[in-house]
Amino acid sequence: MSKQFETFKSDPGQHRLIDAPSANIEDGQVRLQLRQFALTANNITYAQAADLFGYWKFFPASDPDWGLMPVWGYGEVVESRCDGVPVGQLVYGYFPPASHLIARPGKVGAGGWRDQTAHRLDLPAAYNQYAVAQEMEPRRPLLEPLFVTSWCLAGYAESRAYFEAEQVVILSASGKTSLGLAHALKGQQNRPNLLRGLTSEVNLEFTQDTGVYDQVLTYEALEELDSEIPTLLIDMSGNTQVLDRLSGHFGSALKHAIKVGLSHWHGAKGLGKVMNDRSETFFAPGYLAEYRKTHGAETLQREIGAFLMSAYGASEAWFDLKRFKELDDLPEAYDQIRNGRQSPQEGLIFDLT
Repeated sequence: MSKQFETFKSDPGQHRLIDAPSANIEDGQVRLQLRQFALTANNITYAQAADLFGYWKFFPASDPDWGLMPVWGYGEVVESRCDGVPVGQLVYGYFPPASHLIARPGKVGAGGWRDQTAHRLDLPAAYNQYAVAQEMEPRRPLLEPLFVTSWCLAGYAESRAYFEAEQVVILSASGKTSLGLAHALKGQQNRPNLLRGLTSEVNLEFTQDTGVYDQVLTYEALEELDSEIPTLLIDMSGNTQVLDRLSGHFGSALKHAIKVGLSHWHGAKGLGKVMNDRSETFFAPGYLAEYRKTHGAETLQREIGAFLMSAYGASEAWFDLKRFKELDDLPEAYDQIRNGRQSPQEGLIFDLT
């Protein structure tokens, strides 16, 4: 039997931990056992925005009304009928929140392989790649997916000349993707002069102490922002009530709004009043595919690698790891993050070894 955590598609606040039958593997397939994975607000976005971005398609549940929220982590090959992928191989990649995953490796090489299970062939390649790992480094599943998005956002904003903004305002500024984005923007020579963050009162001191923003304000104090400065909003929260306030506050000075995450899913009621002609929803895999096409895979890998090394080092001052040992701990941890009770000073890692 395989244990798995499922969320109800039409209401991700409902979830269950169930035992599912284990299928036999076929020729060309492998069975992986999930050894370690991270849980962040990014996973909540996967569940909340699954219909929009197709996240439910990666790991179909047996019941079509329920879905498997993807997580990033390490898996070990415990059974193999695929040449070139031995039992005992450790890989890093995209997994269901379950004890096991059956995959069909293709394009097998020394560095890894791509899952070519039929239903995944048309899904973004970035989510289908499994990289061989020598050891489990917990900051990788915790931070790499978030910081890659941070790097993409910073690069995208730079490629658009920051939409002629003179300041960048980041919502949900205490989140790891936001902190990574601020770190990336700080390293760009031509970025707007001002980098400001908005966060909740409870996270204000922590966010200020990271030192990555020029100024941090609470959502209640957002009207203190200078309303005449041309502004680019980057929204990790999905809270349309806050977006509406900012839209009204800045008026024509709001040059553009980029919507990324749903850390404040409970405030995401419709699209809000933020002008559609000056806003967009950002999808990092699309940017990665375009960058790879324009600059080449080697350049992409080199640039991301350099940024990750820098951001990992900076992040050591931002938070500590909190570890769990069982999938049984996942429902409570999921609710904790989804309901905004997770401290930004903690990174949640599940060690299932």
